[in-house]
Amino acid sequence: MISAGLSDLGRRRGEVGVRPAPESSRSSQNVLMGSVSSIALSGMGAAQASLGSSAHNIANLGTQAFRREEVQQRTAAAGGVSTTVTQAALPGNDIERDMVSQLSARNAFLASLAVFRTSNEMASMLLSLRA
Repeated sequence: MISAGLSDLGRRRGEVGVRPAPESSRSSQNVLMGSVSSIALSGMGAAQASLGSSAHNIANLGTQAFRREEVQQRTAAAGGVSTTVTQAALPGNDIERDMVSQLSARNAFLASLAVFRTSNEMASMLLSLRA
């Protein structure tokens, strides 16, 4: 939907009343695109950490006295997500939690990837409008 709106903007570029953004706006748009990409990349990294941790837990279901890995995610100050992987306090498995974690990580990765791709498309369109 966003890319469709940008396509319309590109077609209207020559219309009366549609002006290029002032130079100061352009630089803030570039910073915004960069930060959106960074946030999306950190989301993909967090999803990968969660997927790797749950896969590690499932691979070690039969290991005696195995303590599961747990992933904590926090909002980073500059935007995005930071992750920390720790071991559970007590040994034992939780295959249900790990399977749900894998599905959630997959969906989170795909959502972050969609944001990254959209950000890239928007930046490309902004650059083509600027030219």
